[in-house]
Amino acid sequence: MTTSTDKDNYPLSKAISPKVYISNNNPYNIVMSSLLNPFATFVYDPVNIPTINFETQRQGEVVHLMLRQDAITNVPWITITLIAIFIPGQIITLLNSLPSEFSALNILALFSEPEWTLISFVYGLAIFYYAFINVVSWFFNVVLVTNIRVVDVNFQAPFHTQTTQAQLQEIQDVRYTQGGIWGIIFNFGNLYIQTAGTNQNIHLKYIPNPNIVQEHIVKLLP
Repeated sequence: MTTSTDKDNYPLSKAISPKVYISNNNPYNIVMSSLLNPFATFVYDPVNIPTINFETQRQGEVVHLMLRQDAITNVPWITITLIAIFIPGQIITLLNSLPSEFSALNILALFSEPEWTLISFVYGLAIFYYAFINVVSWFFNVVLVTNIRVVDVNFQAPFHTQTTQAQLQEIQDVRYTQGGIWGIIFNFGNLYIQTAGTNQNIHLKYIPNPNIVQEHIVKLLP
């Protein structure tokens, strides 16, 4: 766990690489080279990220850090989608290799052409919906760290959004966990933000660079 707040002792440019842009004016003004890329998972600027604004943003509130779940977390649903796309072709190939009574032609004869068209359409629509929901859920589930608070936007497909926030002055503890071979290899983990009293705690899953995120939040605490 990293708790250092000394910028000179922490090689941020190495920790965030690859795809790091370092401003010539400030060696620690680090943002992703894909800042204009809407699919960026980690965007940081110690002054302000002018291209990021949100609905409940207050006057004088600036965004220092924007996070999404690490891109590697999309691999499972992408794999399932690709398998679902290629399953029909594999089934037909398998049936054609069987005896004639089990051939694909006999299977196709079970339904009329319009019925198969409808089945194919519904099957394709189900695959599209599954992929679309996963893309939208990943894209709109973001965490914003500002100079005032931490805002966790939890998009629940298809049309529901829940927002949890913690004021910086209410945060008592910030810690992260990073385990498993994939978390270590791809440098993602979970972050826990504990707030005072009965205020709701924030649990961020599978975020990139959890050690750097923890340090930046700690630096912003009053």
